[in-house]
Amino acid sequence: MANITLAWMMDQMASVGVEFHAPSALRMISQQIQQYEAKAAQLAAAAGRSTRKPPPPWAVDAIFRANAPVRPWALGALQKPPSVVDWITGRTSRTPGQYRQADPRTGDDRRGAFLRDTNERVHSSARVRLACRGLGLNDQGGVAWAAPTLTRRWRLRRTTARYEDPVPRDPLWDPAEASASEVGRKPNEEQGERWIWEYVGPEEEAPTEKRQRIMVEEPLGPYERFLLNQVGGKPNVYAFAEGGAVSGQLSGSVNGLEQDSEAETETGTPVQNTRSPK
Repeated sequence: MANITLAWMMDQMASVGVEFHAPSALRMISQQIQQYEAKAAQLAAAAGRSTRKPPPPWAVDAIFRANAPVRPWALGALQKPPSVVDWITGRTSRTPGQYRQADPRTGDDRRGAFLRDTNERVHSSARVRLACRGLGLNDQGGVAWAAPTLTRRWRLRRTTARYEDPVPRDPLWDPAEASASEVGRKPNEEQGERWIWEYVGPEEEAPTEKRQRIMVEEPLGPYERFLLNQVGGKPNVYAFAEGGAVSGQLSGSVNGLEQDSEAETETGTPVQNTRSPK
């Protein structure tokens, strides 16, 4: 998951002229794959001496069986904060699309006016993880991640509406121009449609402005597509999530998913403010 964040930041920096060395990204990816394989070998060696249950499948069967032990794009572990301080300070539930102005005297942000023009967008890795049934916080219990702070009040659907994107779909920088025919190059070829998240929560808690009730899925930038092309898995997880049956099931059932109270406070929902750095 950290590599996805890194690739996103690389695209933001590249949009203002910062250059990156693509082979370095390949080395990073290779090291991660080696780590997955080394960990799997350690677990296999200890299997006969341990009474622990084997790790749970971290995706639907079609993805897990074809790719294990390597976890493809968007299906890596969501790690719990390592220290007590991080754990305490990180226990604030996110409220995508519903942030309010804080009282400057008390810091209370529960009753102020809704913030305007926050430009919040949802990363496509959230949709892919939901569609592939990636695991929740720390893979605990083998329970699929439900993104409750997002899915309880927002519904996924396709639209033909046009939205301005901070990173152009055909930018001047591209680390994988020679791979234009590969699977990882297809995510932004949406044939006039794109994914959005539409507010369906209680009306009394809805953002005041109608346009604030839509969160657009952020198109992948070149470095993000480059990463997806390298670690998307077989079948490619992005293409799998785009499949008719999977996407229909996801958009029809994602609203109202439930999860335990501790997971509800996790901060792993990939909602971003993507205002252009230009």
